Amino acid sequence: MESRLKQDVLAEADENNHKLYTHEENESMEVNPIWCDINSVQTPREMFTELQARVNADLIYERLPITTEQPPEIKVILTRQST
Repeated sequence: MESRLKQDVLAEADENNHKLYTHEENESMEVNPIWCDINSVQTPREMFTELQARVNADLIYERLPITTEQPPEIKVILTRQST
C-alpha cells in the first residue's frame, strides 16, 4: 500500500510541475491549502532503512496500528522494544 501511495504522489507531482497540493494547519487550527515542491518521496520503511544506514545502528522496523479511537498503550510499545 505504501509503495502504491508513493507512485500516486510522484505521478501527481509530475503532472503539476513537481508540486503537490496539500493542506497545513496554522497555530489557530485553521487548515490552509498550499503547493509543496516535491523532490523525492520515501515510504516509512525507506526512511527507516536510510536512517539505519546513516547511524549504523541495530534497529528494528515494526509497524504498529494506531488509530484515534484506539492508540497503543506505552507498555505495548516498550514491550515490543525489549523483545
